[in-house]
Amino acid sequence: MRNLFLLMAISFCLVQNAFARYDSIGVKEINGVKYIMHKVEKSQGLFALSKRYGVPVEDIKAANNGIETLALDQIVLIPMPKVVVEEKKFYHKVEKGETLYKISKLYNVSVDNLKKWNNLQDEAIKEGSEILIIQTVKYVEVEKGSDKTPPKVTQDVSKGDISEEGIATWIEDPTIDSRKALALHKKAPVGTIILVTNLLNDKQVYVKVVGNLPANEHSNEIIKLSKFAAKQLKIRDQFTRVRLSYHIE
Repeated sequence: MRNLFLLMAISFCLVQNAFARYDSIGVKEINGVKYIMHKVEKSQGLFALSKRYGVPVEDIKAANNGIETLALDQIVLIPMPKVVVEEKKFYHKVEKGETLYKISKLYNVSVDNLKKWNNLQDEAIKEGSEILIIQTVKYVEVEKGSDKTPPKVTQDVSKGDISEEGIATWIEDPTIDSRKALALHKKAPVGTIILVTNLLNDKQVYVKVVGNLPANEHSNEIIKLSKFAAKQLKIRDQFTRVRLSYHIE
Protein backbone atom coordinates (compact mmCIF):
# COMPACT_ATOMS: atom_id res chain seq x y z
CA MET A 1 0.00 0.00 0.00
CA ARG A 2 2.83 2.37 0.89
CA ASN A 3 4.43 1.73 -2.51
CA LEU A 4 1.10 2.45 -4.20
CA PHE A 5 0.83 5.88 -2.55
CA LEU A 6 4.45 6.61 -3.45
CA LEU A 7 3.79 5.72 -7.09
CA MET A 8 0.71 7.97 -7.15
CA ALA A 9 2.72 10.86 -5.69
CA ILE A 10 5.45 10.47 -8.28
CA SER A 11 2.89 10.31 -11.10
CA PHE A 12 1.24 13.50 -9.86
CA CYS A 13 4.61 15.30 -9.84
CA LEU A 14 5.34 14.18 -13.39
CA VAL A 15 2.00 15.48 -14.61
CA GLN A 16 2.59 18.79 -12.86
CA ASN A 17 6.03 19.10 -14.44
CA ALA A 18 4.63 18.35 -17.89
CA PHE A 19 2.35 21.36 -17.66
CA ALA A 20 4.75 23.61 -15.74
CA ARG A 21 6.48 24.88 -18.89
CA TYR A 22 3.16 26.16 -20.24
CA ASP A 23 2.57 29.36 -18.31
CA SER A 24 -0.93 29.69 -19.76
CA ILE A 25 -4.56 30.19 -18.85
CA GLY A 26 -5.84 27.21 -20.81
CA VAL A 27 -6.05 25.47 -24.17
CA LYS A 28 -8.35 26.45 -27.04
CA GLU A 29 -9.24 24.51 -30.19
CA ILE A 30 -9.82 26.39 -33.44
CA ASN A 31 -10.58 24.63 -36.75
CA GLY A 32 -9.30 21.35 -35.29
CA VAL A 33 -6.00 22.83 -34.11
CA LYS A 34 -5.17 23.20 -30.41
CA TYR A 35 -3.62 26.42 -29.11
CA ILE A 36 -2.18 27.36 -25.74
CA MET A 37 -3.75 30.60 -24.48
CA HIS A 38 -0.97 32.73 -23.01
CA LYS A 39 -1.56 35.89 -21.02
CA VAL A 40 1.24 38.37 -21.74
CA GLU A 41 3.36 39.43 -18.78
CA LYS A 42 5.30 42.63 -18.29
CA SER A 43 8.07 43.20 -20.88
CA GLN A 44 7.30 39.95 -22.76
CA GLY A 45 7.83 39.92 -26.50
CA LEU A 46 7.33 37.44 -29.30
CA PHE A 47 10.87 36.11 -29.00
CA ALA A 48 10.37 35.39 -25.29
CA LEU A 49 7.19 33.40 -26.04
CA SER A 50 8.93 31.55 -28.84
CA LYS A 51 11.73 30.52 -26.50
CA ARG A 52 9.37 29.54 -23.66
CA TYR A 53 7.06 27.33 -25.74
CA GLY A 54 9.55 26.12 -28.35
CA VAL A 55 7.45 27.49 -31.24
CA PRO A 56 8.90 29.69 -34.03
CA VAL A 57 8.06 33.40 -33.85
CA GLU A 58 6.51 33.31 -37.33
CA ASP A 59 4.11 30.53 -36.25
CA ILE A 60 2.98 32.62 -33.26
CA LYS A 61 2.49 35.67 -35.49
CA ALA A 62 0.53 33.64 -38.06
CA ALA A 63 -1.78 32.26 -35.36
CA ASN A 64 -2.53 35.80 -34.17
CA ASN A 65 -3.28 37.65 -37.42
CA GLY A 66 0.34 38.72 -37.95
CA ILE A 67 0.85 40.61 -34.67
CA GLU A 68 4.20 42.39 -34.34
CA THR A 69 4.03 43.70 -30.75
CA LEU A 70 2.44 42.51 -27.52
CA ALA A 71 0.55 44.37 -24.81
CA LEU A 72 0.37 43.60 -21.09
CA ASP A 73 -2.41 41.08 -20.27
CA GLN A 74 -3.04 40.43 -23.98
CA ILE A 75 -4.14 36.83 -24.76
CA VAL A 76 -1.89 35.26 -27.38
CA LEU A 77 -2.56 31.94 -29.10
CA ILE A 78 0.44 29.58 -29.18
CA PRO A 79 0.18 26.61 -31.61
CA MET A 80 0.59 23.39 -29.64
CA PRO A 81 3.98 21.86 -30.49
CA LYS A 82 4.29 18.14 -31.12
CA VAL A 83 7.54 16.22 -30.71
CA VAL A 84 8.30 14.07 -33.76
CA VAL A 85 10.87 11.27 -33.58
CA GLU A 86 12.70 10.14 -36.69
CA GLU A 87 15.52 7.71 -37.37
CA LYS A 88 18.44 8.93 -39.49
CA LYS A 89 20.82 6.47 -41.19
CA PHE A 90 24.15 7.35 -42.80
CA TYR A 91 27.66 5.94 -43.21
CA HIS A 92 30.96 6.97 -41.62
CA LYS A 93 34.13 6.24 -43.61
CA VAL A 94 36.82 4.90 -41.30
CA GLU A 95 40.02 6.96 -41.24
CA LYS A 96 43.52 5.84 -40.31
CA GLY A 97 43.82 5.17 -36.59
CA GLU A 98 40.09 5.30 -35.88
CA THR A 99 38.53 2.69 -33.62
CA LEU A 100 34.95 1.63 -33.07
CA TYR A 101 35.12 3.28 -29.63
CA LYS A 102 36.25 6.59 -31.12
CA ILE A 103 33.44 6.50 -33.69
CA SER A 104 30.92 5.70 -30.94
CA LYS A 105 32.00 8.83 -29.06
CA LEU A 106 31.92 10.92 -32.25
CA TYR A 107 28.21 10.18 -32.80
CA ASN A 108 27.22 9.55 -29.17
CA VAL A 109 26.16 5.94 -29.76
CA SER A 110 27.26 2.73 -28.05
CA VAL A 111 29.91 0.35 -29.35
CA ASP A 112 27.42 -2.52 -28.98
CA ASN A 113 24.96 -0.76 -31.28
CA LEU A 114 27.66 -0.10 -33.87
CA LYS A 115 28.53 -3.81 -33.84
CA LYS A 116 24.85 -4.79 -34.14
CA TRP A 117 24.08 -2.34 -36.97
CA ASN A 118 27.13 -3.46 -38.95
CA ASN A 119 27.02 -7.21 -38.14
CA LEU A 120 30.46 -7.06 -36.53
CA GLN A 121 31.66 -9.97 -34.40
CA ASP A 122 34.36 -7.89 -32.70
CA GLU A 123 35.64 -4.30 -32.65
CA ALA A 124 38.17 -4.73 -35.47
CA ILE A 125 37.58 -2.28 -38.36
CA LYS A 126 39.66 -1.37 -41.41
CA GLU A 127 40.66 2.01 -42.77
CA GLY A 128 38.38 2.96 -45.67
CA SER A 129 35.49 0.75 -44.61
CA GLU A 130 32.05 2.29 -44.07
CA ILE A 131 30.27 2.04 -40.74
CA LEU A 132 26.49 2.40 -40.60
CA ILE A 133 25.35 5.02 -38.07
CA ILE A 134 21.75 5.21 -36.86
CA GLN A 135 20.62 8.19 -34.81
CA THR A 136 17.26 9.06 -33.34
CA VAL A 137 16.35 12.66 -34.10
CA LYS A 138 13.68 14.59 -32.24
CA TYR A 139 12.21 17.84 -33.50
CA VAL A 140 9.18 19.98 -32.80
CA GLU A 141 6.41 20.13 -35.36
CA VAL A 142 3.68 22.75 -35.07
CA GLU A 143 0.15 21.78 -36.02
CA LYS A 144 -1.21 23.38 -39.17
CA GLY A 145 -4.64 24.93 -39.20
CA SER A 146 -7.28 24.83 -41.94
CA ASP A 147 -7.55 27.40 -44.73
CA LYS A 148 -9.24 29.72 -42.24
CA THR A 149 -6.04 29.92 -40.23
CA PRO A 150 -3.73 32.81 -41.27
CA PRO A 151 -0.99 31.60 -43.65
CA LYS A 152 2.33 30.64 -42.12
CA VAL A 153 5.19 32.92 -43.13
CA THR A 154 8.52 31.09 -43.01
CA GLN A 155 11.92 31.23 -44.61
CA ASP A 156 11.98 29.15 -47.79
CA VAL A 157 13.64 25.78 -47.20
CA SER A 158 14.52 23.64 -50.21
CA LYS A 159 13.76 19.92 -50.10
CA GLY A 160 15.54 16.85 -51.40
CA ASP A 161 19.31 16.44 -51.74
CA ILE A 162 21.02 19.76 -51.07
CA SER A 163 24.63 20.90 -51.63
CA GLU A 164 25.94 24.25 -50.44
CA GLU A 165 29.30 26.00 -50.31
CA GLY A 166 30.24 28.82 -48.00
CA ILE A 167 32.07 29.84 -44.85
CA ALA A 168 32.18 27.77 -41.66
CA THR A 169 33.09 29.25 -38.28
CA TRP A 170 33.27 27.95 -34.73
CA ILE A 171 30.50 27.96 -32.13
CA GLU A 172 31.47 30.11 -29.16
CA ASP A 173 28.27 29.41 -27.18
CA PRO A 174 29.32 27.57 -23.96
CA THR A 175 25.90 25.85 -23.78
CA ILE A 176 26.69 23.86 -26.96
CA ASP A 177 28.52 20.61 -26.15
CA SER A 178 32.02 21.08 -27.65
CA ARG A 179 32.72 17.33 -27.31
CA LYS A 180 30.21 16.32 -29.99
CA ALA A 181 29.85 16.89 -33.74
CA LEU A 182 27.15 19.58 -33.66
CA ALA A 183 26.31 22.61 -35.78
CA LEU A 184 24.13 25.67 -36.28
CA HIS A 185 22.78 26.17 -39.82
CA LYS A 186 20.85 28.96 -41.51
CA LYS A 187 17.92 26.95 -42.89
CA ALA A 188 18.27 23.21 -42.22
CA PRO A 189 15.75 21.93 -39.64
CA VAL A 190 17.01 20.98 -36.19
CA GLY A 191 18.04 17.32 -36.22
CA THR A 192 19.30 17.34 -39.82
CA ILE A 193 22.49 15.34 -40.39
CA ILE A 194 24.95 17.26 -42.60
CA LEU A 195 28.14 16.01 -44.24
CA VAL A 196 30.70 18.83 -44.00
CA THR A 197 33.76 18.81 -46.28
CA ASN A 198 36.74 21.09 -45.67
CA LEU A 199 37.59 22.32 -49.18
CA LEU A 200 41.20 23.00 -48.18
CA ASN A 201 42.08 19.41 -47.26
CA ASP A 202 39.00 17.29 -48.20
CA LYS A 203 38.53 16.19 -44.56
CA GLN A 204 34.92 15.29 -43.77
CA VAL A 205 32.68 14.94 -40.74
CA TYR A 206 28.96 14.37 -40.14
CA VAL A 207 27.34 16.91 -37.83
CA LYS A 208 23.88 17.19 -36.30
CA VAL A 209 22.04 20.53 -36.52
CA VAL A 210 20.99 21.69 -33.04
CA GLY A 211 19.90 25.23 -33.88
CA ASN A 212 19.64 27.90 -36.56
CA LEU A 213 21.88 30.88 -37.30
CA PRO A 214 20.34 34.34 -36.84
CA ALA A 215 19.23 35.98 -40.08
CA ASN A 216 21.67 38.84 -39.55
CA GLU A 217 24.77 36.61 -39.51
CA HIS A 218 27.54 37.17 -42.09
CA SER A 219 26.00 36.54 -45.54
CA ASN A 220 28.69 34.04 -46.58
CA GLU A 221 28.57 32.13 -43.30
CA ILE A 222 26.39 29.05 -43.79
CA ILE A 223 27.30 26.97 -40.74
CA LYS A 224 28.82 27.18 -37.27
CA LEU A 225 30.59 24.05 -36.03
CA SER A 226 31.29 22.73 -32.55
CA LYS A 227 34.98 22.68 -31.66
CA PHE A 228 34.96 18.89 -31.90
CA ALA A 229 33.67 18.98 -35.48
CA ALA A 230 36.15 21.72 -36.40
CA LYS A 231 38.96 19.58 -35.02
CA GLN A 232 37.85 16.58 -37.11
CA LEU A 233 38.04 18.79 -40.21
CA LYS A 234 41.45 20.10 -39.10
CA ILE A 235 40.16 23.66 -39.37
CA ARG A 236 42.80 26.12 -38.23
CA ASP A 237 41.27 29.43 -39.33
CA GLN A 238 38.11 30.92 -37.85
CA PHE A 239 36.70 31.35 -41.38
CA THR A 240 37.10 28.25 -43.57
CA ARG A 241 35.37 27.43 -46.85
CA VAL A 242 33.34 24.20 -46.74
CA ARG A 243 30.88 22.17 -48.76
CA LEU A 244 27.68 20.90 -47.13
CA SER A 245 25.68 17.89 -48.29
CA TYR A 246 22.38 16.88 -46.69
CA HIS A 247 18.82 15.78 -47.38
CA ILE A 248 15.51 17.34 -46.34
CA GLU A 249 12.25 15.42 -46.72
